[in-house]
Amino acid sequence: MAREGTMTIVVSPTNFLQQDMSSSIQKKGITSMAINSETLTAAALASPKRDLWAEAKTGACRLILIGPETMNSAAYQDFIANKNVRSRLGQFTVDELHAADEWGVEFRKDFQDISTMRARLPEHTVFVGLSATVEPGRQFQSCVNLMGFQPDFHLHKGDCERHNVAMFIRPIKYTTSGLVFYDLDWVIPADVRRACDVPKRLIFVQTIEQGHRVVVYLRTLLPPHLRKDGVRLIRHHHSLACPDCKAEGMDSLYKVGEDRDALIHVATDVLTVGVDIPGLTDVLLYGPISSLSVAEQRAGRAVRERWLSGHAYVYVSKADMAAALEYINSDAGKKDARKNTTVAAPIQSIAKPGNRTCTSLLLVFAAHTRNRCITRQRNIIYDNPGKDKDCGRCSSCIGDTVPGPRAVDSTAPDASAAVDFPDLDVEKVPGYMKPTAKDLKEVAEKLEKSARLMRWSQARTPDALLIGGRVFLPPDIVSDITREFTMLMSEHVFRQRLCRWKHAEVYGTPLWNIMERLLSDLRSVLISRHEEVLEKQRGARVHKYIVTHGLKGITKIRLKVPPTTASPSRDALSATVSNNATAPAPKTPLEVINAEINPDHFYGGLPQKGKSRGSKHRLEELDPEPPSTPAAKRHKSGVSVTASCYLIMLMDYLGKGEYQSRKHEK
Repeated sequence: MAREGTMTIVVSPTNFLQQDMSSSIQKKGITSMAINSETLTAAALASPKRDLWAEAKTGACRLILIGPETMNSAAYQDFIANKNVRSRLGQFTVDELHAADEWGVEFRKDFQDISTMRARLPEHTVFVGLSATVEPGRQFQSCVNLMGFQPDFHLHKGDCERHNVAMFIRPIKYTTSGLVFYDLDWVIPADVRRACDVPKRLIFVQTIEQGHRVVVYLRTLLPPHLRKDGVRLIRHHHSLACPDCKAEGMDSLYKVGEDRDALIHVATDVLTVGVDIPGLTDVLLYGPISSLSVAEQRAGRAVRERWLSGHAYVYVSKADMAAALEYINSDAGKKDARKNTTVAAPIQSIAKPGNRTCTSLLLVFAAHTRNRCITRQRNIIYDNPGKDKDCGRCSSCIGDTVPGPRAVDSTAPDASAAVDFPDLDVEKVPGYMKPTAKDLKEVAEKLEKSARLMRWSQARTPDALLIGGRVFLPPDIVSDITREFTMLMSEHVFRQRLCRWKHAEVYGTPLWNIMERLLSDLRSVLISRHEEVLEKQRGARVHKYIVTHGLKGITKIRLKVPPTTASPSRDALSATVSNNATAPAPKTPLEVINAEINPDHFYGGLPQKGKSRGSKHRLEELDPEPPSTPAAKRHKSGVSVTASCYLIMLMDYLGKGEYQSRKHEK
């Protein structure tokens, strides 16, 4: 690959892999150089300043490692146009060729420029593509086309099965989108004393943001004496880290035995391909996986030493399991199963993970759900020699006991089991005392805010910045608390809801004090809301009675005028009050009615005893002494009406009131 006097260009998918490969090759006595954005920046800042492209043109390095984005730079175009380079350039190699198919469509389109290299490089340059996980069918043909291989190209195929890595497929029981990850509690034992006491483990996540949440949560699981070193013990590897952090992370990856200073490594695609990590026992694939080749590459990071054995734990969501069963029961899946091969379906881009899953991965998931050997199914897909026998080491062959979340203490119930609240009797709660979803959402927001304030008000600890408000009181704990919220009658019942909260022993009582205030406020709101509903129902009943029976039999009205100095809100009355700008004080409702309503309009056709048509009789506020006429009997509300016509007047001119029908009094 790198003969003396020649030069080889190697296109590698990640900067981390380029630098790792360059270091490994130099240890074997072969001169090499990685040229990417990071190394160019470091060379420009070095003292004295270095020009990596000028050094590469001299032919001093036999291997030049670049990324796909570098191929479009002007410096690279000038490099491959150099006569000395063209005379030496014997080989153009694409490492991890499957990544060009998976990432080149949407994620990293510069991979597609590989197909133009054959026309831009000398005719004597040999093109080579390397990968251990290219799937037969569509992906294989896509890689052939990308490299521009002719029909008579040479294909060397080996056995890609990792015989010392056992794959275990586990269901995701808890949410992956929150701030707590109970499925991962087992990776950090509660009694850990030193980093070397725990096997070196690598957790792959889908995004940098999810990796940050996982790292923060895992640091909270460390024993108190180790939390001050959480940044060093739980490492996060990603492309946005600063150069110093990347260098420190790479150094920690290669430490083994007593020299280890890291418990867990969390990474995205930066460590997916090509990196040989010594002493790495377990690999966890946590989150959605785009294709089987990605799963194989990540699982292949474990135990690179052939004399050791390790595990690859693949966490699968219920949706992916259901999709696998749906596929295997479909016509395409049944046809596929009869052929004992995989369908050449397009492998989806990881730019949209979780939306669709590749067919080969569905077949592996389906094998797990049917208790068939996972390794055997993978060998069938890749046409490996072991496709005729079970492996005897995967989760389907030997079984798997999935560990649950870490218990808060020895007396706490299993967090994976349903929590029973025997003191609660929901059936006895009145309907109006049951809060709505909006009410519970507001309570949850207030509870989270109060929890943050409570956390920040306590004495500062070295890990204070690592435990934010939502990590301190996770959303699932808030959900446990707010379920049948109004039934929290005592601190004992409240603590039953906190059985899975890690800080209940210290912060349980202060949080209950906050809860009592929230409960009192919510109950007041519910009772007030219920009284408003009852008031509306009473008004509706009166309205229904009037519509059904008319005014017959209604001789008395009790009117409640709200205590206000403002005039009625009706348009006519508002106009009257506004026109009377010189009035010293607002008129009462009775004064406004008497001033504006023509009595002839209301008394016409309804002559009263002792009154002639067109009488000037008005509504009057009652005297302290009761009148002598029965029709004007004093009312406690302060207003009496002698004719039913006033009901129409009051309904037209008053916005608020309480009407009661009484029996006719003769």
